Amino acid sequence: MTPDSNIKLLAIIRLPAVNDYYSAIFYEADNSFQYNITSAINIPVTPGSVEIGADARFKALDIFWNNSNGQLLGKSPYFENTVLLGCPPTLCVYAEFDAAFMSKVNTRLYLFFESHYWVTDNITSPYQSFKAQELTTINTLSLEKIKQTFTSAFSHGRRSFLVTGEDKVWISDLNFTGFYIQSSETLCLFATADVYYVYDFLLQQLSEEYLRKVQAVDYPLSITDFKGIPESIDAAFAYKNNIYFFCGSFIYRLTESNNGFDLTVGLFQERFIDCSKYPYNVVKTNYSSFDNLKSHLLKFKPKAYKGVESFSFRNFLFAFLVMLAAIAVLILLCVFLSYTFEACNKCNKKKQTKYPIKHTTLRRKRFSKIVSKKK
Repeated sequence: MTPDSNIKLLAIIRLPAVNDYYSAIFYEADNSFQYNITSAINIPVTPGSVEIGADARFKALDIFWNNSNGQLLGKSPYFENTVLLGCPPTLCVYAEFDAAFMSKVNTRLYLFFESHYWVTDNITSPYQSFKAQELTTINTLSLEKIKQTFTSAFSHGRRSFLVTGEDKVWISDLNFTGFYIQSSETLCLFATADVYYVYDFLLQQLSEEYLRKVQAVDYPLSITDFKGIPESIDAAFAYKNNIYFFCGSFIYRLTESNNGFDLTVGLFQERFIDCSKYPYNVVKTNYSSFDNLKSHLLKFKPKAYKGVESFSFRNFLFAFLVMLAAIAVLILLCVFLSYTFEACNKCNKKKQTKYPIKHTTLRRKRFSKIVSKKK
């Protein structure tokens, strides 16, 4: 949208999700500039609407397109626009999480998004049991309440850690009855879009044991080690030898096996929350039934990340063997050239010694003839 005196910018919002999927622009404009305002995919945007920017998953979405209840622009799942107003998403319609962890004390799964969280006792539960709660309702062991959005969460020993984007961490007590806050200067969590680190809390250093396990040389490690997962991950947690990755409504479960990890992919609305009996046809949604939701979401399954693999000992051995092979070829080439050069030199020497003898013989014959004539 090009700045103009006839366009009044009201507000710009970027939701503090893990990957900042959505950006919203609130603006006003007169009718004369209605067709000069275009979305990311060159579609006119109605003045006074909300435009959602493009990224790898969502192309563009105008929530109030032509004064309707919401119309999809581009290829993407339907977006629940009440999230922009601070409301928790309806998980049977729209799912995205900032952080997740499984408590080792009460074996409950905690899911966080924006200023809300969900708690469940089972991996698969009916949708009625998933009730959103505000972060401020979490019991804290200080006067300060939890208000910041979490960027990650995990459990270690009998404690759980909730990390915010402001270099602070909320740590649970041993009985998980409350959380206390402290600076995360000594707590390091390492994660980017395409690499990861493994930190050993007992030794307080990067895990050398994990490097040996995956036969890697050094950190950072590539997420391609978990083959099949997408590049962009919203949240993750481990439970019973399984690692669960969240990417929108999609769940990627990695189960440890003798060959590494076995991958299974499913929908959150099917694997974690049973939405088969959700009243899609009664509640005003863009879906008529769960099967309709499932068939629509499966069209937007994220592609598996194809990046550079972690440099392992296997890669090191391969590179070493390639280097030895290159050196061997170079040595053979040098030997061949040396042999060829010596052969050429010998041939030239033979020619040089052969022809002078003939010339000397001819000279002697001529000299003897001249001497005989004089006599």
